[in-house]
Amino acid sequence: MMGPNARTYLDTLAGHLKNLPIAEKEDILKEIESHILSGLEHGQSEDEILKRLGDPKTLATGYTGEYFLKQKTTSPRLFFHKLLFSPLSVFSVR
Repeated sequence: MMGPNARTYLDTLAGHLKNLPIAEKEDILKEIESHILSGLEHGQSEDEILKRLGDPKTLATGYTGEYFLKQKTTSPRLFFHKLLFSPLSVFSVR
């Protein structure tokens, strides 16, 4: 069972994944939660696992970058249009 540090880590990670679609964000959080639980089942401490995962902001940046690179299937113009005008984008004008 995860402790409060792992829950805080997942909450922080979720906050840094705010620019991703909900389904993508949920998949990432489930993957990381599974990784934490697996480590705990194998006798690792929560602190060891979280240290190995690294800073949640850095982890989120990696996942976000990977997601948007996968979305870049046509042209840079379309990619940046999606980025700027997506309702989830921090750059969109509201």
